[in-house]
Amino acid sequence: MDKIAVQVCDITHARLFECGVPWAAISIVSAVGGNPILSTENRVGLLNMAFEDREFFGPSTPPELIFDSEKAKQILEFAEDMWPQIDCLMVHCHAGMSRSPAVAAALEHIHHGNGSDNYWFSVKTPNMLVYRTILNEHYATSN
Repeated sequence: MDKIAVQVCDITHARLFECGVPWAAISIVSAVGGNPILSTENRVGLLNMAFEDREFFGPSTPPELIFDSEKAKQILEFAEDMWPQIDCLMVHCHAGMSRSPAVAAALEHIHHGNGSDNYWFSVKTPNMLVYRTILNEHYATSN
């Protein structure tokens, strides 16, 4: 399987992101409908998501903003569909420090093997709920 370049950025850089090869984006925001407009040049896919950057959720959190196995499935299905078509996957969240690195780390672990996610843990602070939920969903459905 070819190695896909995974880029993580904050929302400001996501708006400015351009890529000269086929690419896809996973856009993560904290409010439904708040995803930025991203370049369409060479973009072959876009997954807009909304969930809060938390590892624990209280009863007052709106259910649509909780990261759960359904959102993990959406990410996994999108990545599976896009992977053969792209050379680059851009993942962004508001600050580019927690949710998007968690998605990047989980997808690199799945597609490139154990240890390939180490980079994201050395330069960012991936949201462990997001990371673990994606991996748990992947391993639950691949067995």
